[in-house]
Amino acid sequence: MAKDGRYGVTKNKEVEINFEYQSIIYNRDVEVYLVQKNGQYGVLNRNGKTIIEEQYKDIHFNGLYIVCTSYTGEVYFNKKGEKIENGTTTLIEVPSQDVSIISNTDSMYGIIGEDGEEIVKPEYRYIEYAFDNCFIGYKNGRGLGAIDKNGNTLIDFEYDVLNKIGDYKLLRALDIDEKRIDIYNSKMEKILSVKNANVEDTGEYITIYGDELSCFITPEGEVKNSKEVLTYNRLFAIYENGKWGFENKEGEKVVPCEYEYVTELNNFGFAGVKKNGKWGVIDDEGNVVCETKYDFGEEIRNPYFLGKYYKTYTDYDEMYYSDQMINEK
Repeated sequence: MAKDGRYGVTKNKEVEINFEYQSIIYNRDVEVYLVQKNGQYGVLNRNGKTIIEEQYKDIHFNGLYIVCTSYTGEVYFNKKGEKIENGTTTLIEVPSQDVSIISNTDSMYGIIGEDGEEIVKPEYRYIEYAFDNCFIGYKNGRGLGAIDKNGNTLIDFEYDVLNKIGDYKLLRALDIDEKRIDIYNSKMEKILSVKNANVEDTGEYITIYGDELSCFITPEGEVKNSKEVLTYNRLFAIYENGKWGFENKEGEKVVPCEYEYVTELNNFGFAGVKKNGKWGVIDDEGNVVCETKYDFGEEIRNPYFLGKYYKTYTDYDEMYYSDQMINEK
């Protein structure tokens, strides 16, 4: 409400905050008033008491925190008006956990509570929120791992890559030297460990293609084999004595284990088979449709076939099928 060009607050016709401000705005999240007087900004609590003096050129809100800009930089306050003394330069709120990720002037990351108290010391080179009570962090000289909001280690700091898989509560961890991928569920349990693997999000499942393993992971973190997922298929990839082949639903071997790698049957009923570094095709009865002749190098790990034709893309990202040898194109 304004009076003689000045703003204040009344309740039931009683003046709660005097009419002495150029502007006054209530922030419902922090439950404080942002006020301006003589061109400078300050903050009052909901009872009208000054908790941050009118001495800043700008004030904005970052979640539950009050960020005040002076002529020398930014100063952070909690909703009580208490200054956060940690050299904070960046603050990212994590509402579901009532904490925030901070980075200080040395570009080190930590975690603080809703009142600005330090929970996790800023000793990480990086922290990001993953899901639930899980945060991904990086420590110098150790690698990537995961902690909870109190700083307890959930996954040891030993990985070169650690990230969330799509929108699922699953983490993918990579050890480059060992060429190993580990998958962790929402309970931070390692549910799968596989070498030389590709991880793909197909929407309904996470598919894993490795040198010695082909499987699927549900959004809930359950590991399933191809017979449990590809229920309409007639053949399923198997691995024996270092080679791949196929068996039927009854477990009878239909295609001998003589290939370096294979794919599962696709929706058209064709699977890729690799021998001596080149790919060919079989159908859902195990018949050879195309001898192993396509050399995709290491770029294509899981080629998709329609008969003797493989799926590929133009320079403009338009999909088409081709039977040309790679070196002919």
